[in-house]
Amino acid sequence: MKLKLIISFLFSFSALCEEYYFLKQNSIPKFYETGQGKLGLCGQIYKELRKNLKHKNITMKVDEPLYPIKRILLKLDKGSGHVFCGAGKTPEREKKYIFSKKPIYTVNNVVVAHADEDFIPAKLEDFAKNRIMVGAYFGTSSSEFIKSISGIQVNDTFTNPDEAYKLIEAKKLRFFFYHDLALNYAVEHSKYKMKVVPVKFRSIEQWLIYSKKLPKNVREAIEAEVEEMYKNGQLQKIWQKFLVL
Repeated sequence: MKLKLIISFLFSFSALCEEYYFLKQNSIPKFYETGQGKLGLCGQIYKELRKNLKHKNITMKVDEPLYPIKRILLKLDKGSGHVFCGAGKTPEREKKYIFSKKPIYTVNNVVVAHADEDFIPAKLEDFAKNRIMVGAYFGTSSSEFIKSISGIQVNDTFTNPDEAYKLIEAKKLRFFFYHDLALNYAVEHSKYKMKVVPVKFRSIEQWLIYSKKLPKNVREAIEAEVEEMYKNGQLQKIWQKFLVL
């Protein structure tokens, strides 16, 4: 019995001494590049979690490069990254990763178009009815969702939203489907002549997802801090800076 307790203690101590990594996506304003002097929505969540977990002797670092979502999921698979903020749920992802108990924030799926665009779809099926090609961000849950709508032509080869914005500016792509967090920011801050079409197609809860190679006690410590951020209003304060609530 004593031997089992010692082994359990040593395992837990070893886990707490290791370093674990938060991952960043190439999606502004969820994340910004290092050196820009500001933190995005998830960057601020990471900052709070890192500070609070340090008091529990858990070292969380941020893997600073901005990765496409497919690369992030691959790193979670391999265990070279451990936690990612801002993932939508899909059946496939639920098989491969562990999702947080509560969503970390909520966004809405919308489309962005050229400022001169006069077609306003009431529902996604209107794109199919009018045979309009819609762009989507490769590998995201938003892309998987719109591709599931019968009859819609989807170009989801974009691995960075800016690639789609350039085509919209040139009027070579009429619509790009993603979430309002990113698209509202793009319209306000980018150089492109675009607008967000004022139709919300669905609301999507976004979650923390964990690599299955992250030790359970570390995951539970993160979950406890997320719960505390809900209770003390810290999450809500971060949301107010970025989301239309």
